[in-house]
Amino acid sequence: MSARAHLEGLQLGQISARQYRRAAAGEEKPATVVDAAPADPAPLTVGAILVSRWGYDQTNVDYYEVVSATPKTVTLRPIRSRVTGDAGFMAEYVAPVPGEYTGEAFRRKVHHYSDRPAVAINSCANAYPWTGNDDRATHYA
Repeated sequence: MSARAHLEGLQLGQISARQYRRAAAGEEKPATVVDAAPADPAPLTVGAILVSRWGYDQTNVDYYEVVSATPKTVTLRPIRSRVTGDAGFMAEYVAPVPGEYTGEAFRRKVHHYSDRPAVAINSCANAYPWTGNDDRATHYA
């Protein structure tokens, strides 16, 4: 590999500065770069449950069910949650109740964050695929 190719690899962030210096000095052959683009996470499908945790001085937990989906957008409906256990003073564990809708459907674009799909619910809340574990919610009064 030519010095120019090494320099281009360094500028693109494909090799480290240390690898570049060693390769330029003939001490080390730089690693071959395989496709650097991350793979797309699994798409959201109809029936998937999304969870949004948000709040200031308390944690609100909202759940949404995917009612239609394309590779780039989803239509969501908010669903009811149920208390599944006590989590201490002014806190409880909650879980979604699929199919028990609490509001009208709305459409959102799917984004990817930390190798998982995400949906912006509003300017201060994002929703992510629910892991299946109960979520901790907190409140006042």
